[in-house]
Amino acid sequence: MSIKNLIPGNKSTLTKSWFKWAAGFASLIFRFPSNNLTVIGITGSQGKTDTAKLLHYLLSKSGKKTALITVDHSIIEDKKFKNGKDYLNPWDIQKMLRKACRANCQFAIIEVTSQAIDQNRLWGINFDTGVLTDINPDHHTEYHGTSAEYIRIKTELFLSLNASERKPNIPKMAIINRSIDAYEIFEDIPIDKRWTFSTRHGADFCGSDFEFDSSGTHFQLDIPNHHLKIQSRLIGNDNGLILCAAIATAVPHGVEVSTIRSLIKEYKGLLGQREIIHDGQSFSCIVDSAPNPEATKLLLERLRTVAQKKLIAVWGGRPEEHKETYHLYAKILKRYADEIVFTTGAPNAADPKVISREIRYALDMEEGEGFFEIEDRYEAIRYALYSASKGDIVVILGRGDDPVQKIGNQIIPFDDRVVAHEILLFAKEKELW
Repeated sequence: MSIKNLIPGNKSTLTKSWFKWAAGFASLIFRFPSNNLTVIGITGSQGKTDTAKLLHYLLSKSGKKTALITVDHSIIEDKKFKNGKDYLNPWDIQKMLRKACRANCQFAIIEVTSQAIDQNRLWGINFDTGVLTDINPDHHTEYHGTSAEYIRIKTELFLSLNASERKPNIPKMAIINRSIDAYEIFEDIPIDKRWTFSTRHGADFCGSDFEFDSSGTHFQLDIPNHHLKIQSRLIGNDNGLILCAAIATAVPHGVEVSTIRSLIKEYKGLLGQREIIHDGQSFSCIVDSAPNPEATKLLLERLRTVAQKKLIAVWGGRPEEHKETYHLYAKILKRYADEIVFTTGAPNAADPKVISREIRYALDMEEGEGFFEIEDRYEAIRYALYSASKGDIVVILGRGDDPVQKIGNQIIPFDDRVVAHEILLFAKEKELW
């Protein structure tokens, strides 16, 4: 047997058996912590991470102590725990659930991937609510083989709800996107309570009249016995479904309808992830970690659809990547941004001049014609913000909420969000716009 069969992401029987054993052992060691929490599992082809984050915000701001566990990180009592892997293993999940119990949390929200379900990594977790954001039948077919198998794996989360042990006064609940083609399959699964959401008509929580622009997302929301006008700072046309999914989950879990509008209006997203920096300027400023080319492409693609005028991107090469990756970043930036301000990111041991050479080669653009290279990152951000006009979007990419910049052996305190605030507030004070 190849050693690859031992690696998470493979469908081998050995991998599934190993994870089921590990999940059972972790559940036992941490004393089945999910039995003491209301556990909400959020799954879907897209939107599950952002839905989980928004739901965590809504529940927490409503006075309900809530833990968040995603593939990227976990949050318990405002403490953020970074996940060092690109998947959640059973030990980490059970450990975080036990931390949530110790913190007297009422809810735990878990991002649920189809691979995690298939590999038994969630075994031993007593879920109470399943949320399905959407289904793309072609998603992960390289892993699952067929669309039918992918959908079948998704149903397992919801089938497990009715089959699992009931907790006192906590119903088993399914919250489903009514617009998906496979809705009838999920509708037939027995459950205590079922709610639907959609950006079309015919759902319990139904969004309509969506407007997406550089200031955010605006829409009408019909829910049982209420009609709300929702304003959100979230930018991008993918946010309609995310907002509907999070609200449709929050309300049945005790968030007052009367507070939904104000909570959504105040929500800025997570630090350093599509974080909006606003200090009275007439244009939009966003900071995002953009950790890989795919994430960078997705973000710029969304911003492109709502940019009223120019999309200005500040970017510096990420550390220790191959030149082919730099070329891919450059290709994405050139395709979506009207202006590119190339600067120093956090190259660590990599030579910034080598990165610069590869980016310049891939961009094949004359400096001053939609491309500017400013080595000092502070000056690069200041240039981008000072050159922006009403209706533009400035997006500062690559570092998110990282508090330090590493260049060679130097570690420099530098937070893109803090720098952007500082520059914008100075400009406001001096009435530069």
